[in-house]
Amino acid sequence: MRYLQFILITYFLFIVGSERLTAQWEYTNGPSSVGYVNCLTVKDSNILVGTDEGIYLSTNNGSNWAKSNNGLTRKDVNVIAISGNNIFAGTGSGIFLSTNNGAKWTKINCSLNKSVINTIVINDTNIFVVSNYGMFLSTNNCLNWKEINIGLKNTIIRTIAINGANIFAGSFNGIYHSTNNGASWNSVFNDLPKNTIVNVLLANGDSLFVGTFNGVFLSTNNGGNWTKLYGLRETTEVECIAIWRSNIVIGSDTRAGIYRLNYYGTNWIRDRWDVPGMAVRALAANNKYLFAGAKNEVWRNPK
Repeated sequence: MRYLQFILITYFLFIVGSERLTAQWEYTNGPSSVGYVNCLTVKDSNILVGTDEGIYLSTNNGSNWAKSNNGLTRKDVNVIAISGNNIFAGTGSGIFLSTNNGAKWTKINCSLNKSVINTIVINDTNIFVVSNYGMFLSTNNCLNWKEINIGLKNTIIRTIAINGANIFAGSFNGIYHSTNNGASWNSVFNDLPKNTIVNVLLANGDSLFVGTFNGVFLSTNNGGNWTKLYGLRETTEVECIAIWRSNIVIGSDTRAGIYRLNYYGTNWIRDRWDVPGMAVRALAANNKYLFAGAKNEVWRNPK
């Protein structure tokens, strides 16, 4: 009888624990029928989502959504970046600007008009852009652009991360480091595995995380050395990284969902019950929720 009671109690605790873990993630009621969520940008309770069907806005942490496409002549939105009241959207043909929280968009008339914009990163008055023609810098709110590709052996840059005066660029053949605002670049590939393809970079304090086609690596000396964070499958393709609740959170494009690792831990935990079988391409957080963008859906996890 005691053995049976033990089995029943263990089963009950397992079910309760599983339900509690499952309940952490909440569907945000949209946006729907938009294909994959390409990017998520959060400012306070406002969430801007970029998709192949345009931009969607929520002003209440995802409880409701509305289209935000007025003036947006290209709907394939790859990246959204915010600087003060300025919101920049990088599309398949140039950059659009909104100064009224996405109510209206205006295309920025510049040399990047016909470029595919993949990444926008803003650091003070410096705006860094990655396009299909390389990397560019504007210091006057996108009025003029300067090409900053000196030292980049491969101009197919996929991601940028900034930590103070240190700028990092990830590409199809490694990672590059600049300390002079992109005027020149040096490789910091060092002891990363050969032919590593970099999908995403995230700088957090002295830590630089890199998400690749085969897991996550960490450097604490500006790319001088790299350590692999083991525990993920070798085939885990990391598309996005966020820091949340003292955890490193990654989204995978191989339908593996979301994993998290305590900042000082060694074991990855898969939130497999939460976003089942979904490719997660975007993560972002505010002071209340962690948001995850999947296909036709945005989920949130309350803090």
